[in-house]
Amino acid sequence: MDVLQPLPAREILLPGESLASFLGRTSEAMGYESVGRLLGLIPDRTDMAANVNQLAPGVAIEALSYRLKRSPEALLDMTVHRFASLLVLSEAGNSPASVCDRKTILRYFSASSPICPQCLSEDVTPYDRLYWSLRPLPLCTQHAIILIAQCPACRRRLRPTRDHRIKCRCGLDLRKADAAPSGATASKLVHQAEAWLRDQRSPLCGMSTAACFWWVDRLAKAVSETATWLEYSSHELRISADCSTESLAWLAALDILTNWPDRLEDFLEESQRIPKHKETPPGVARAFRKLLQPAVHLERLGFSAPADALRSYVLRRYPTGHRSKKDGLFQSTKSGEVKIRPWVTPATAADTLKLPYGTVVELIERGVLAGTVGETVLGGRSVGLVSRDSIIELKRALTSATVPRESPQGLGLSGQSVIDLIQATKVTTHSADRSTVLEPSTRF
Repeated sequence: MDVLQPLPAREILLPGESLASFLGRTSEAMGYESVGRLLGLIPDRTDMAANVNQLAPGVAIEALSYRLKRSPEALLDMTVHRFASLLVLSEAGNSPASVCDRKTILRYFSASSPICPQCLSEDVTPYDRLYWSLRPLPLCTQHAIILIAQCPACRRRLRPTRDHRIKCRCGLDLRKADAAPSGATASKLVHQAEAWLRDQRSPLCGMSTAACFWWVDRLAKAVSETATWLEYSSHELRISADCSTESLAWLAALDILTNWPDRLEDFLEESQRIPKHKETPPGVARAFRKLLQPAVHLERLGFSAPADALRSYVLRRYPTGHRSKKDGLFQSTKSGEVKIRPWVTPATAADTLKLPYGTVVELIERGVLAGTVGETVLGGRSVGLVSRDSIIELKRALTSATVPRESPQGLGLSGQSVIDLIQATKVTTHSADRSTVLEPSTRF
């Protein structure tokens, strides 16, 4: 570091300022034509990120620290790594992270540098706030307006390292840009989310802040694919039509988390109204697949709130649905409820009776088992339900008495099918003089 010389400019760090903004103001104070000139003074730039707000601990930070006469910790506090302990998902009980990994950065931080025109116009020294780049917070918490991520005039994305804080490359004064207002409800949601980060607390019991925001990200992706819910959220939150789909989805996801779990169930109900694609496999999983696996993943990490809410909803909403113990959501020891539902799938009935699937379908069609079987769909699969009581009754009938000769006609099956059924259920017959195991070759 002895080859480097500190810069003579001494800019004051402003509250919540991003590193890109601080470097930009320093570059202007030095009279440089662009911030690139300042960054070019760093001898080794191998670990220099394209977005300086994402700089990790390393040579570049150490060099900037020496040039700017600021501690490395102070500079890192102006980057995305300031939120590492609150956004990097880890198993419950683990020590919080100190650096954001690449996936966390891509998930939560915008590649552009959104701004609030009113904040810039009111600042004595205009500067960018670090939290403006957070995707889950698409509004300015002070003015309740939607942050602008691209120039209204030239439509170019606003770069973190733009040469002037208040001007776009096209010359537009960003302080005069029109920003769309939001409703009080949306503003309150963003204020709450900011408070979760500031106070390091979680809105859901038993969930870490990182787990909650990870779940919000998954909710936002699910919401973005549900046009009717986006429209509903836009109306309820009074969001302008100029708001991007991504920002609206984040706000809708925050709304679901804030009004947990009722709003989640409302969203799941709405998602069920989306028509199935003709090639979509049967079962309710098609509407939940964006949330089921993330909920299971969180539960395995020690955060069960999302999985508990989904299990409760599915078991109440689909008492005859195609959820089974094989599904990840129902593999935990807490999910014994799925075993006592009154209706099961034909596949489950076949497994219980130790019969081929086709034989169970035939028993349903003959009325021996109570249930229904729908039309065959993609991949030769069919949708159906079988009464658990009728399965129990059939097993009881087969195990309580000798099967008469007219059983094939009574059951509506071939003789061999009845033999297979008897062998599968291990029927023991009791004649007047002895008790024997039924032998197919002598009975039929």
